[in-house]
Amino acid sequence: MSSSGIDDEGEERSALFRDAFAQWPSGVAVISAMTADGPVGMTGTAVSSLSLDPLLVMACLARSSSTLAHVRAEGAFGVSLLRRQDRAVAVACSGGVAKERRFVGVPHDVRNGVPVLRHALAWITCEVRETYPGGDHLIVVGGVTGVGGSSGDPLVWHEREFRSL
Repeated sequence: MSSSGIDDEGEERSALFRDAFAQWPSGVAVISAMTADGPVGMTGTAVSSLSLDPLLVMACLARSSSTLAHVRAEGAFGVSLLRRQDRAVAVACSGGVAKERRFVGVPHDVRNGVPVLRHALAWITCEVRETYPGGDHLIVVGGVTGVGGSSGDPLVWHEREFRSL
């Protein structure tokens, strides 16, 4: 990304916007939901704690996401914060594997009705409290129904690559 910028509209502005946020490192998570056919999930970096009282999580999911459709239909979702060793899971859940096969061979548990990755750095289960429009995404606010995990090194997304600290 160059240090110069532009102020006009269009594709170039959109590309500069994406380049700017590529400089901002983000933790990587799998946002998941349970369906009648089993677990589904997607990789996401727009996930954050939102409130301690009450305990709330915020996740921003593309409106076109099939996982979002299941989150809304089921009214619950899981967030598994990935370890640096979980790069293959992140790639699979970002579209590298068909959605119905993303959890095949990936150790997971169902907690509070949603799938979470067994070896995640941390996991959080949520019930959908609110949704808000966010352009081509939907902001989903979840009330925390469960939390667990351990310690380790996180998987990070920076400059369009998975990295570790």
